[in-house]
Amino acid sequence: MTLFSNIILLKILNLINLDVEEAPVTRDDLSRYITPMWKGSSQVDSGDIVYFNYQGRTRYALVAGARNGNGIYVTPKNRRVMSCFLISDADPELVDSVVKGLYTTAKNKRLTVKQLLEYKTVIASFKTLFGSSNFRTFRLDRISGAINQVILRR
Repeated sequence: MTLFSNIILLKILNLINLDVEEAPVTRDDLSRYITPMWKGSSQVDSGDIVYFNYQGRTRYALVAGARNGNGIYVTPKNRRVMSCFLISDADPELVDSVVKGLYTTAKNKRLTVKQLLEYKTVIASFKTLFGSSNFRTFRLDRISGAINQVILRR
Protein backbone atom coordinates (compact mmCIF):
# COMPACT_ATOMS: atom_id res chain seq x y z
CA MET A 1 0.00 0.00 0.00
CA THR A 2 1.51 3.34 -1.07
CA LEU A 3 1.25 6.34 1.21
CA PHE A 4 0.69 9.92 0.09
CA SER A 5 3.02 12.53 1.56
CA ASN A 6 1.52 14.35 4.55
CA ILE A 7 1.42 17.67 2.68
CA ILE A 8 -0.61 16.18 -0.18
CA LEU A 9 -2.94 14.44 2.26
CA LEU A 10 -3.64 17.54 4.31
CA LYS A 11 -4.43 19.63 1.24
CA ILE A 12 -6.70 16.99 -0.28
CA LEU A 13 -8.46 16.27 2.99
CA ASN A 14 -8.99 19.97 3.65
CA LEU A 15 -10.39 20.44 0.15
CA ILE A 16 -12.92 17.66 0.64
CA ASN A 17 -13.81 18.82 4.15
CA LEU A 18 -12.80 15.69 6.03
CA ASP A 19 -11.61 15.74 9.60
CA VAL A 20 -7.86 15.31 9.55
CA GLU A 21 -6.34 13.01 12.15
CA GLU A 22 -2.68 12.33 12.82
CA ALA A 23 -2.87 8.74 11.59
CA PRO A 24 -1.45 8.19 8.08
CA VAL A 25 -4.04 7.85 5.34
CA THR A 26 -3.45 5.58 2.36
CA ARG A 27 -4.48 5.87 -1.28
CA ASP A 28 -7.17 3.28 -0.61
CA ASP A 29 -8.79 5.57 1.96
CA LEU A 30 -8.91 8.43 -0.54
CA SER A 31 -10.03 6.45 -3.59
CA ARG A 32 -13.65 7.42 -3.05
CA TYR A 33 -12.72 11.13 -3.24
CA ILE A 34 -10.31 11.00 -6.17
CA THR A 35 -10.95 10.15 -9.81
CA PRO A 36 -7.76 9.53 -11.82
CA MET A 37 -8.18 10.64 -15.43
CA TRP A 38 -6.16 10.14 -18.55
CA LYS A 39 -4.18 13.28 -19.48
CA GLY A 40 -6.16 13.91 -22.62
CA SER A 41 -9.51 13.16 -21.05
CA SER A 42 -12.49 15.20 -22.12
CA GLN A 43 -13.81 14.70 -18.59
CA VAL A 44 -11.48 17.41 -17.25
CA ASP A 45 -13.75 20.44 -17.17
CA SER A 46 -13.84 24.03 -16.00
CA GLY A 47 -14.47 24.24 -12.26
CA ASP A 48 -12.77 20.92 -11.43
CA ILE A 49 -10.21 20.74 -8.65
CA VAL A 50 -7.33 18.58 -9.80
CA TYR A 51 -3.84 17.64 -8.76
CA PHE A 52 -1.05 16.20 -10.85
CA ASN A 53 2.72 15.87 -11.04
CA TYR A 54 4.33 18.39 -13.37
CA GLN A 55 8.09 18.42 -13.83
CA GLY A 56 8.69 16.72 -10.49
CA ARG A 57 6.30 18.83 -8.40
CA THR A 58 2.74 18.16 -7.31
CA ARG A 59 0.38 20.93 -8.44
CA TYR A 60 -3.10 21.61 -7.08
CA ALA A 61 -5.32 23.58 -9.42
CA LEU A 62 -8.80 24.86 -10.20
CA VAL A 63 -9.39 24.22 -13.90
CA ALA A 64 -10.48 27.30 -15.85
CA GLY A 65 -11.76 27.41 -19.40
CA ALA A 66 -9.65 29.25 -21.94
CA ARG A 67 -9.97 29.80 -25.67
CA ASN A 68 -13.57 28.58 -25.57
CA GLY A 69 -12.42 25.22 -24.27
CA ASN A 70 -13.17 23.15 -21.22
CA GLY A 71 -9.81 23.77 -19.62
CA ILE A 72 -7.88 21.57 -22.04
CA TYR A 73 -7.26 22.92 -25.52
CA VAL A 74 -4.82 22.66 -28.43
CA THR A 75 -2.37 25.52 -29.01
CA PRO A 76 -1.45 26.86 -32.45
CA LYS A 77 1.71 24.72 -32.22
CA ASN A 78 -0.55 21.66 -31.85
CA ARG A 79 0.25 21.07 -28.15
CA ARG A 80 -2.46 20.07 -25.71
CA VAL A 81 -2.47 22.27 -22.60
CA MET A 82 -4.62 22.71 -19.51
CA SER A 83 -5.43 26.18 -18.19
CA CYS A 84 -5.99 26.58 -14.47
CA PHE A 85 -5.41 28.56 -11.30
CA LEU A 86 -2.85 27.15 -8.89
CA ILE A 87 -4.44 26.79 -5.47
CA SER A 88 -1.56 25.13 -3.62
CA ASP A 89 -1.01 28.16 -1.40
CA ALA A 90 -4.64 29.22 -1.14
CA ASP A 91 -6.64 28.84 2.04
CA PRO A 92 -8.81 25.69 1.72
CA GLU A 93 -11.82 27.66 2.98
CA LEU A 94 -11.35 30.18 0.15
CA VAL A 95 -11.18 27.38 -2.41
CA ASP A 96 -14.25 25.70 -0.94
CA SER A 97 -16.15 29.00 -0.93
CA VAL A 98 -15.18 29.80 -4.52
CA VAL A 99 -16.16 26.36 -5.81
CA LYS A 100 -19.48 26.35 -3.94
CA GLY A 101 -20.23 29.86 -5.20
CA LEU A 102 -19.31 28.87 -8.73
CA TYR A 103 -21.63 25.86 -8.80
CA THR A 104 -24.45 27.70 -7.00
CA THR A 105 -24.29 30.64 -9.42
CA ALA A 106 -24.20 28.32 -12.42
CA LYS A 107 -27.23 26.43 -11.11
CA ASN A 108 -29.18 29.63 -10.35
CA LYS A 109 -28.46 31.08 -13.79
CA ARG A 110 -29.17 27.71 -15.46
CA LEU A 111 -25.69 27.59 -16.97
CA THR A 112 -22.98 24.98 -16.87
CA VAL A 113 -19.84 25.87 -14.95
CA LYS A 114 -18.02 25.81 -18.28
CA GLN A 115 -20.37 28.49 -19.65
CA LEU A 116 -20.03 30.58 -16.49
CA LEU A 117 -16.23 30.45 -16.68
CA GLU A 118 -16.35 31.86 -20.21
CA TYR A 119 -17.29 35.26 -18.76
CA LYS A 120 -14.21 37.44 -18.44
CA THR A 121 -15.53 38.97 -15.21
CA VAL A 122 -15.44 35.56 -13.50
CA ILE A 123 -11.85 34.92 -14.61
CA ALA A 124 -10.90 38.46 -13.51
CA SER A 125 -12.42 37.75 -10.08
CA PHE A 126 -10.43 34.53 -9.81
CA LYS A 127 -7.25 36.41 -10.70
CA THR A 128 -8.01 38.78 -7.83
CA LEU A 129 -8.70 35.94 -5.38
CA PHE A 130 -5.87 33.60 -6.33
CA GLY A 131 -3.46 36.14 -7.83
CA SER A 132 -2.90 36.68 -11.54
CA SER A 133 0.51 35.01 -11.27
CA ASN A 134 -1.29 31.79 -10.33
CA PHE A 135 -3.12 31.52 -13.67
CA ARG A 136 -1.08 28.97 -15.59
CA THR A 137 -1.20 26.65 -18.55
CA PHE A 138 0.43 23.24 -18.29
CA ARG A 139 1.51 21.13 -21.23
CA LEU A 140 -0.13 17.73 -20.93
CA ASP A 141 2.91 15.93 -22.34
CA ARG A 142 4.90 17.14 -19.31
CA ILE A 143 2.45 15.82 -16.73
CA SER A 144 3.69 12.54 -15.30
CA GLY A 145 0.97 10.07 -14.43
CA ALA A 146 -2.73 10.84 -14.37
CA ILE A 147 -4.62 14.03 -13.66
CA ASN A 148 -6.46 13.36 -10.41
CA GLN A 149 -9.85 15.00 -9.99
CA VAL A 150 -10.88 15.73 -6.40
CA ILE A 151 -14.57 14.99 -5.86
CA LEU A 152 -15.96 17.74 -3.67
CA ARG A 153 -19.16 17.45 -1.69
CA ARG A 154 -21.56 19.99 -3.15
